[in-house]
Amino acid sequence: MAAVTVRDLLNDAVLTGHRLIGGADGLTHVIRDAALVSTDELNRLPSGAVAVMDISTTRGLSRQHLVEQVLLRVHHRGGRMLIVVGNLEDPPQSIIRLADRLNLPVVAVQGPSPAAVAAHVMAVAQQPELAYARVLGIAARKLTTADSIDRILSIVGGVLHASVALVAADGAVIAGGLLHLRPETIDWSSGAIIDSVPSHVLAALPIHGADGQMWLACEAAHGGPAWQDTARTLLQVATLAVAAWLARQRLAAERDRTRLHGMFTELLQLDPRQGVPEPLAAQAATLGVALDGWHVGLHLTWHRDSLPDSNGQATATLTRALATEELDTALITRADGWSLWKTSATRSTSADIDHLVDQLRRCICYYNAAGHTPLVGGVGQPAAGPSAIPETVHQAQRAARAIATTGQPGAVSFVGDLGAHHLLAQVYGEPAFRAYAQQLLAPVLKAPDSAALLLTLTAYLGNSCSPTQTAKAICVHRNTVAERIARIEHLLTTPLKKTDQLALQLACRSLSPATDVAGP
Repeated sequence: MAAVTVRDLLNDAVLTGHRLIGGADGLTHVIRDAALVSTDELNRLPSGAVAVMDISTTRGLSRQHLVEQVLLRVHHRGGRMLIVVGNLEDPPQSIIRLADRLNLPVVAVQGPSPAAVAAHVMAVAQQPELAYARVLGIAARKLTTADSIDRILSIVGGVLHASVALVAADGAVIAGGLLHLRPETIDWSSGAIIDSVPSHVLAALPIHGADGQMWLACEAAHGGPAWQDTARTLLQVATLAVAAWLARQRLAAERDRTRLHGMFTELLQLDPRQGVPEPLAAQAATLGVALDGWHVGLHLTWHRDSLPDSNGQATATLTRALATEELDTALITRADGWSLWKTSATRSTSADIDHLVDQLRRCICYYNAAGHTPLVGGVGQPAAGPSAIPETVHQAQRAARAIATTGQPGAVSFVGDLGAHHLLAQVYGEPAFRAYAQQLLAPVLKAPDSAALLLTLTAYLGNSCSPTQTAKAICVHRNTVAERIARIEHLLTTPLKKTDQLALQLACRSLSPATDVAGP
């Protein structure tokens, strides 16, 4: 094990609540021994030792003078630190300057017995392996029975006298917290991390077996080589406990997801004229899902031409994003994304809907920024009662699909704001409809000038079959439009007036969705 330094002692429980009076440049001194001293016993202080001095019975200026004298003699004896037990109020600048000049740390602590302090420091300095092994053994036994992440972090933090956090790959803190360091500024791509700066030290280990990479990180205000060795060893044990907790969480989450999907399937089949069956109401209560009240459905799906993520980290990132916006309600995994709904006691106003759209947009922005396949979102109309949940969720799904076809990544749409064009866009954007459109317009698509013909046909149908308006829309002569329409009718073997013009118009837009040549 690494040698014990002054930093290690400052992080020890025996010096809890200490004040560093001076000598900060000597925090890296290696400690070899310790002794309880007085002015007439300093000749027996070993070199490289910590001097523990009791000033609880000394009063007034004599206390400060005594500390200065002992400090000088500790330095001459090759001591590495002076611990003053007792109330050293307002230490004079002379003591501070002397400690700084000698590079000899002076620490004041109140409460513990001077003899107990000296005995503990001696044990740690002379046999650090035994001292730390005893602490690690106690911690390991506690970790085997820890049944929550808060309990695990509390055990690690108590042993290391540090702040502890469970950190995700993107720097988000899942549990616990760090006092000084900002997790998003740390490179979490490596394995074990030890980072020491003058104000604090960080130790972190990855959690193996987690969905996506996670780290167990601890940060202490002080911590030398011995603390770092102890942190590595304890974190190795603690990461196993965290991995076991994560496995239990995954099993519980999968069980809840299965129950949630079953409950949602029953809701879809619910007869609006009948009440909620008692078993379904009990299941919803167990899952923490409110069926009564006013509901607003939300749906998140992938932007057009995007392949969905195939790992569980995407769902975990989305869950964290929703939680930051207080939307951590039941999240249902669907074939085309995720659905959820928000419940309130009263009907949501237009201002409430606008706020909900902004919340969902911020969640998607957080998710997309994490590098996942970009999402868009949809929001349904407010509806009351259990039987209204499937309908408002379905509305949100339609709105999300429409904006996925016509909008940008990260866009969120309220179904009430969608026009007919957007709602139809999700239909003619489907692969099945595109195949139908290619079959319907096959003769036109095979022509040498198919691009010009398709552009003209799209504009012609979008401008009420007016050659004049079509010519203005695509910037060609009216006669050119008439010639092209005649060729199209010849290729389709039927006049356009006798065809299903809506089907043709949707087919044209399906094959050229970026074209916007429709009239008013």
